[in-house]
Amino acid sequence: MKPYFFHIIANEIAGAYHGKTNTKLVVQYLTQQQIQFTLNKTHYPGHAVKIAQALIIPKQDQYQHLVLVIGGDGTLHQVIKGLRQNTQSPLIPVGYIPSGSGNDFSRSLNLSADPIKNLQQIQQAKAPQNLDIGVFTQTNGHTSIFVNNIGIGIDARTVFLTNHSKIKKVLNHLKLGTFSYLANLLRAYRQQKSFSVTVKTKDQKQTFKNIFLVTFGNEPYFGGGVPILPHANVYSRSIELVLVEKLPFHQLAPLFYRVFKDGTHLKDKHVHYFKGRQFQLTTNQLEYGQIDGEELGHHAFDFKVTLTQYPFWLK
Repeated sequence: MKPYFFHIIANEIAGAYHGKTNTKLVVQYLTQQQIQFTLNKTHYPGHAVKIAQALIIPKQDQYQHLVLVIGGDGTLHQVIKGLRQNTQSPLIPVGYIPSGSGNDFSRSLNLSADPIKNLQQIQQAKAPQNLDIGVFTQTNGHTSIFVNNIGIGIDARTVFLTNHSKIKKVLNHLKLGTFSYLANLLRAYRQQKSFSVTVKTKDQKQTFKNIFLVTFGNEPYFGGGVPILPHANVYSRSIELVLVEKLPFHQLAPLFYRVFKDGTHLKDKHVHYFKGRQFQLTTNQLEYGQIDGEELGHHAFDFKVTLTQYPFWLK
């Protein structure tokens, strides 16, 4: 096995500067162990994409080169997006030190929250694993990827409210990132109107009315630990989709409880569940959207979701 060379891309402000603490610990460890690395820090939204696009990795030398992402799910999303666009060094394997407020991707893979233990597990791995990621393509030609999920409706509205909320920083600092999401969920519920969604799969086309939540998932969680798609996983070679109808609060609360209790919400008559490798989805009005916690704006949606894979270096 070749010695490791880590190309670190670090978002130090992730998780209320949890990323900064983890970056310091990782750099100290690698220095002490005399392991080669470079360190690139992000300085503005979208910077991780540009760093990943510009990485140049030697094709033949004495090292096993890995990109090590330190940040939240949004940072991981950006790095993989940038690496897929990198024409000089495409598909470099990625290791991940979760340091955000939600960390849904690492939760789905049971990655250690301890950065050094996580890094040591990465070192013990002998080969990359190809994990599923989703590809999101709008009719206007815009293309992106997602490692966790795409949301339209109340989830995306909650992300918008959370990202623009002062309480998020306080709760992240207290390591209560999930509550940052939940704190805005009731507010989003009051604001969110129902809408119609048309879903086209390989075999059929259906229109659903009175929808207020749309989630495409690559793994079970959204919002920092809400298991909306309990059966989803990054090895299944499929994407899962759930549509939830707008309900009075006295009906929605028990349904939400079942999300956490046993996943039986997927069998409810007000919930529509799909599993496949390709979808086309259209909304009939302006809605908030999010992809891996990154805002997609407020507009009508018409897009395709497909499946691909990316190599990860894991325990």
